[in-house]
Amino acid sequence: MKAWMKWTLAFGMTGLYVACSPKQFSKDPGFNACQNSGQNCVSENGRDYFSVSETVAGGKIDVLVVTDNSASMSAEQAALASRFSDFIGNLDGKKIDYRIGVVTTDISSAENKPRSINKNGALQDGKLIAFPSGAFLTKESGTLSQKDAAFKSVVQRQETLACESFILSELSKCSSQGLSKEQCIERPSYMSAYDTKCVSGDERGIFAARLVMENNPSGFIRKDADLAVIVLSDEDVRGGLYRHAYASKGETHVLNSAYAMTNKDSADSFTSFMSSKYANKKYNVHSITVPYYTDPGCRAVQAAQTGGVVGSTYGTQYENLSAATGGIRGSICDSNYSVILQSIFDQVKGQILDKVALACSNPPDVTVSLTGPSGSTPSVAWTVVGDQVRFASKLAVGTTVKVTYSCETM
Repeated sequence: MKAWMKWTLAFGMTGLYVACSPKQFSKDPGFNACQNSGQNCVSENGRDYFSVSETVAGGKIDVLVVTDNSASMSAEQAALASRFSDFIGNLDGKKIDYRIGVVTTDISSAENKPRSINKNGALQDGKLIAFPSGAFLTKESGTLSQKDAAFKSVVQRQETLACESFILSELSKCSSQGLSKEQCIERPSYMSAYDTKCVSGDERGIFAARLVMENNPSGFIRKDADLAVIVLSDEDVRGGLYRHAYASKGETHVLNSAYAMTNKDSADSFTSFMSSKYANKKYNVHSITVPYYTDPGCRAVQAAQTGGVVGSTYGTQYENLSAATGGIRGSICDSNYSVILQSIFDQVKGQILDKVALACSNPPDVTVSLTGPSGSTPSVAWTVVGDQVRFASKLAVGTTVKVTYSCETM
């Protein structure tokens, strides 16, 4: 699988036209009208005829933010929130058609059931966390300041703060009683309260992203949009407890069978799934995690946030997934995330269009005409690959693309 992120077309629909004047293009009221594409067409003699004119805008991208909402993550959530306005502003400035959705790393299980702290399952299993304006943010979700405020309200998780406050309060009480940290957290009263005060510390961000791609909640993933996944976590998948016993940097890591990776947890499983279900989609997975090589002191910084109760592990699986998909790998211990987010955005620049979605696969009669912003006729080769017209090079903003074709009526 080729691993890079390119950004595709966010078309501004300029209208649909007919090739022959007696025909009037309108939506067929039939159940399978126009291939269920939502486009207008004419149905004659067992075929649906499409003739579409669109003007290239600034690209089309779906951005999925996967945030670790367990304890020790409030400072990092705030850091991402404080810098994301620039990211959204860059998208707006390039006239990109975007959607931004947020999910947590929390996956339900027999040991991690829906309960009040995870909003009875609403914060689990790849469910999008609702924004004030809907299931996800778009370029139409208000002013930049309104979108910034909405993102902050969703990515900064109250359940994370509640758990951290609980842990630090308990440590303070235990200290006054002369109890060590280990004695404190091993008390039955602490363990019982933890389950009600905290979401699971079993972080499964790849699993959560996979569920979004499988279930497409609220129609978030668009057929003709590229995808950027941004993972924010100070732990590896399942806290790294899936590993077989080995020694590294003076530490011993031992496999814990209770945290074995399923076929939805690993980097390899995610890329395999995407290749099979979204073979034509271009995507990157970007990781803001504890880096193994470049920031060796980061783990200690993370653990100190909860008095050493909640540890931290290198983000191995997330970094592997970023490497496999050409994504950005950043340190969660950076003083701010402006450089990371700018690097993610930079993958957008100059990448405006390289495909157009069709209503059916391999129509036999596709014609394509291009008109440049100044009225010129760009000479760009194109081919039909499945349900897409693909261009050999990018088209400038303002280029008009006209595509005609027909599909066998469903």
